[in-house]
Amino acid sequence: MSLFTRCYKLTIGFFKEEKKTIAILGIISLIIFELFTVFLIVRFNQWYADFYNSLQDLNKEKFKQQLLFFVILAAIYISNALLKIALKMWYSMEWRSWMTSKYLNLWLVNHNYCVTKILGKEVDNPDQRISQDISEFATIMVSLFLGVLNAITTIISFIAILWSLSELLEFNVLGIEIKLRGYLVWVALLYSLLGTYCIHWLGKSLSELLFKQEKKEADFRYQMIRIRENAESIAIYNAIDFEKNGVLGKFALIIKNTKNIIFRQMKITSFVSFYQQFALILPFIVLAPRYFIGKITLGVLMQIVDSFRRMEEALSWIISSYTDIANLSAIIGRLEGFGTSVDFNDSLIQDKKLNFINNREGSVIFENLKIYLPDNKLLLSCDNLQLRKARYLIAGISGSGKSTLLKTMRNLWPYAEGNISFPDNATAMFIPQKTYMPLGSLRSALSYPLIQYNDDNNIQKLLALLGLQHLQDKLDEINEWSRILSLGEQQKLAFIRCVLNKPDMIFLDEATSALDLLSEKAAYELLTKNLPDKLIVSIAHKNTLTAYHDVVITIKDKSLQIASSDV
Repeated sequence: MSLFTRCYKLTIGFFKEEKKTIAILGIISLIIFELFTVFLIVRFNQWYADFYNSLQDLNKEKFKQQLLFFVILAAIYISNALLKIALKMWYSMEWRSWMTSKYLNLWLVNHNYCVTKILGKEVDNPDQRISQDISEFATIMVSLFLGVLNAITTIISFIAILWSLSELLEFNVLGIEIKLRGYLVWVALLYSLLGTYCIHWLGKSLSELLFKQEKKEADFRYQMIRIRENAESIAIYNAIDFEKNGVLGKFALIIKNTKNIIFRQMKITSFVSFYQQFALILPFIVLAPRYFIGKITLGVLMQIVDSFRRMEEALSWIISSYTDIANLSAIIGRLEGFGTSVDFNDSLIQDKKLNFINNREGSVIFENLKIYLPDNKLLLSCDNLQLRKARYLIAGISGSGKSTLLKTMRNLWPYAEGNISFPDNATAMFIPQKTYMPLGSLRSALSYPLIQYNDDNNIQKLLALLGLQHLQDKLDEINEWSRILSLGEQQKLAFIRCVLNKPDMIFLDEATSALDLLSEKAAYELLTKNLPDKLIVSIAHKNTLTAYHDVVITIKDKSLQIASSDV
């Protein structure tokens, strides 16, 4: 698939979706500014002829007029350039805004951010692709588009000028008389084609190297972020040498790839520098014979030189933009990888036969439920089971599918079929083993995912019931609570979170694994006292949890079976 086609697929939505008015009007404005820029360049070219002719003719009055005209022309050119830059930046920002919203939605919809990670299909560093790659894509695309437009219009404009200023060139080859019209155009064209071929041959592997570099840089940053996030555990293990080796190993890969990029960039830069410098004297070499015999004036010489330079630069646009093109190709590859990861989950969702329906019975009902592993092996089944408003404990050996059952109920595990029915208009809260602590104040961590909760008296009482009195005066303190609080304290906060949110159904996955027996008892008593007549489903290995539940469900022969019941 060509680079143009890949760009088209990523950008066409901008001109068709919610920001299409901004997209269309913005691109039209940019085109107008760019065309006006080329018009000014053509006027400068004509000025070269008049200005240098005034010098050759020793015409002082005309010289002053041309200087004044230059000042006016330069002022218009600078004003146009400033407005064009501002418009480019604004348009890039709007384009980035649209793409960020689109990709963020793709990442978050259907729990793609979680499901792809669970299934091992998550693209590397999705945060970087949304934050950095999209920004660079929008900026580079606008610059390259305007560059192409400028190159095309400049070529069209200056071909006519060069053609009209080129005399008929006559020469003999092997006794054959050849007459070549517009020979300056052909010289510029051949020189540019030769340069384009050479730069492509020298830099064809640069895009792949840039692609690898971004990934390796992101992996390096992530490795250090992991150390910061798990600082206490690493310190307790006294494993800093292990982590240091890991970080340095990632950095070594960056250095190795960087050396390859430097070597490739040196080749490209060396050729481009020679190409551009020789292009400055090439028209003088070609035109010198005509000038020295008096066939062209100094003004015409300078006009032709400027025309040749402008046309050669336009024809050599690929050469001057090669690094940007290579970088764009690498960015598109990363964004395509992001889309492929999301599409994988979406295809599973479309293919799966798991149905979520509502009922008016106030119960969670499993019908013909079958949960599979990714290799299509049966993990767990349930022909018919109804969970009424009571407290259920699901027990089973590790790997029997307990946590996967909750993931399936939360629509995070796509390898399943059958029916799961929830009470109509009922709210549910799923509590994982590792409590998530959002950034911000302790109050926001306690009430998460509520946006705001201001009943301080209730919070103070709940903290005291779970032995967290030392946190009562820190509700509005902003800190990294996941680092400050122990795992047990975080699990206690999760139980308070349930009480504050008041869901109709609560599903707990090893939610007391870090609690002692007294704390575990206090946590479940907190739920039963503050949330009576709610459906509570717990998953645990501890036998001690049996006392806090009405029904015990075990997993035997890959099937859910009721072991004991008090209801």
